[in-house]
Amino acid sequence: MASANMKEAITTAEEYIRIVDDECSEAAKSVVDFRPHPIYDPKDDCLIFYMRNELPIRKRINSLLTLYISAKDRMLVGCEVKSVSKMLKLKGSFGVLVADRKLRLGIFLAFALVPTLAESNEGDEELEPYEEDLESYKDVEIEDDMLVGACA
Repeated sequence: MASANMKEAITTAEEYIRIVDDECSEAAKSVVDFRPHPIYDPKDDCLIFYMRNELPIRKRINSLLTLYISAKDRMLVGCEVKSVSKMLKLKGSFGVLVADRKLRLGIFLAFALVPTLAESNEGDEELEPYEEDLESYKDVEIEDDMLVGACA
């Protein structure tokens, strides 16, 4: 960890990110078998998806969606979708069918983006730089058994 003297010498956000990145890079390198896949956290009722194994900065878009942005290059590395169990109930209540019996991250992203889209007439400036990458996440498959706790 950075020493007290080093913390006092930090003058910019970029310098802080560089120091944190240097300190965390060794831990990140130890995750040899990283593969992008969604994880459901039943305690917080959220889906977390990392596309890249990097130290993220969290960028809250709205109460349902947080983006994970790379501390290195400011590119999208993942996301967190909250209130998954409510989304699953709505999906069923409104007759949204899943043809191949597999859920995809896209349905959850669509639900999570509704508050942002409803509040903005021209789209969200904070979201705009990440829209293309976020769209590429739509076909990420979520295993049925992962969401058993969310359906209870």
